[in-house]
Amino acid sequence: MYQEKVPNRNLIINFAASPPRVQNQGDLIIEQSPWGSGVGRVTVGAIVAYMQAMVSHRQAPEFDCGLGANGGYSTTIFVYPAPAELAYQFAVSRGEITGPTVSDVEITEAVQVSPPDTEVSLRYPALSVKSAEIMGQGYDDTGAPVTGQVSASVVDNEVRLSRPIYGTVRVKYLVRVHAYRVTIEPLDGAAENKHACTVYGRWPGGVRWKTLEPPPGADDNVDSLLPCGFGGGSTEFGDLPDGGPPGAGKADKLIDIDYCSQQVLKDEIQSHG
Repeated sequence: MYQEKVPNRNLIINFAASPPRVQNQGDLIIEQSPWGSGVGRVTVGAIVAYMQAMVSHRQAPEFDCGLGANGGYSTTIFVYPAPAELAYQFAVSRGEITGPTVSDVEITEAVQVSPPDTEVSLRYPALSVKSAEIMGQGYDDTGAPVTGQVSASVVDNEVRLSRPIYGTVRVKYLVRVHAYRVTIEPLDGAAENKHACTVYGRWPGGVRWKTLEPPPGADDNVDSLLPCGFGGGSTEFGDLPDGGPPGAGKADKLIDIDYCSQQVLKDEIQSHG
């Protein structure tokens, strides 16, 4: 649970280019938690289930639009400092930040290695190595086959193997991560990019930033609060030929619904003579 609220900070930053990584000056990796596959999207199966619920007067299934009642959204940002004790400032171009929550997490990564190199660059800055295991068959620098565990240690945020190896090594290692929660409200009067926002971290050696991704469909539908891919209007059932209204004895069932709130606005039978 996020307890601390970090106030907005105004920093003068040149956004012309992200600086190259320089390990001895430190670095930050900034990632946004991905949106789930069901956020802001509706499958054909979900639409069918919704329509069946409406026709049979059952409780309609809920869909995750990814937006709050006011059209804003919240997302989690992960910051991986290198080294782990790196002091930095974290801020957002607009919106609110809470956190960080600091934790050490285990990462599993498969890396390709080959002599004469014994140092392996990992995706995240490693605190320590829990294990390093050759996947399948490997070979040492003499061509002799090797399998099983390999001794490894962390040197300058990289993993150093105890001996040269040809092959693929599965490395399990610990990483320190700072988790922030960012809340963004839509920009009033904006024609597009209503949820535009950038987070950035600054330390004495440089600056890193990331443009946040809103939920799928958020900007296109924030005004109507229909980001789930449905579209508005009504759904009709029955016989409606292109040439005009249905003939005698025909009837249509008309259901008018708000797809985001899932509230039935109208449910009636329309008869045609």
